[in-house]
Amino acid sequence: MGAFLISYARARAEGLGQNCGHGLMERPERIILIAFGTITGLIIPVLWILAILTHFTVLQRICYVWKNMYER
Repeated sequence: MGAFLISYARARAEGLGQNCGHGLMERPERIILIAFGTITGLIIPVLWILAILTHFTVLQRICYVWKNMYER
């Protein structure tokens, strides 16, 4: 769910005219984390970390766009 929300938050920000490429867990970081989990066999802990950090990234993007919209 968080991965979809990251993309959705970026699309909504770009729809408002804001460039929103910010956040901790963008697509490359998520892929690297999942690859690490599958290679090491630690997929369950990695999925928990991914779930938490993706939602944190969504909050980062929302706050970034909110702040930039009111600075204008």
